[in-house]
Amino acid sequence: MYADHLHSIQALAAHLPYHLLDTDRANETFATWCRERSAQSLETLDLWTYCFVHRYFLIKFMKDAAYPPADLDELIDTTFKKIAKHRAALPCDTRYASWVSVICKNTFLNYATRRPPLLPLPPTLPAGSPQADPFAPHEPALVTHLVLRAIDRLPPALRDVTRMRLLEQRSYEEIGRRLKRPLPTLRAYLNKALKRLRKDPGLRRLYGKDW
Repeated sequence: MYADHLHSIQALAAHLPYHLLDTDRANETFATWCRERSAQSLETLDLWTYCFVHRYFLIKFMKDAAYPPADLDELIDTTFKKIAKHRAALPCDTRYASWVSVICKNTFLNYATRRPPLLPLPPTLPAGSPQADPFAPHEPALVTHLVLRAIDRLPPALRDVTRMRLLEQRSYEEIGRRLKRPLPTLRAYLNKALKRLRKDPGLRRLYGKDW
């Protein structure tokens, strides 16, 4: 799933005059750009920054499959633009690599905190478990079918945002553009939808009463 991202980072980082993880050289590049504002130093600084940001978020998403892949590109783009916008105000002796790392960390923490939980996959029951239901195997196609049916039973105002977020794994920003709704409204709709879905008979049978 993330192979293209890995190849992209490797291809771009190959153009750096030093290793991507050589933060001392990255700090020197920032100091040079800060003093001289040369096009060459800015090009190297942008390249290192983008590769570092890309690598940071890629590792986070690869470690936890719960994060929607559709959000990765948006996080990378948003963070890179934030860094590029504010770095000109930094003192020239700033440890640039550490500053970039903190920006990445804070951005990810905000994202992880505000992102509503996606519907978890039901637990895999051991063979012979008394709770196992041989007539309701947890196949992905079955899960998707039952979730779609449950979404169709939601009030009309909640259906589109729920389908786009849970099944299509679109970001709030993209959903907002499509539905022309503000982000707080979309989050409120999804929270209401999740409460209803947790009471849906079909999903309760699939996930268990306490899911």
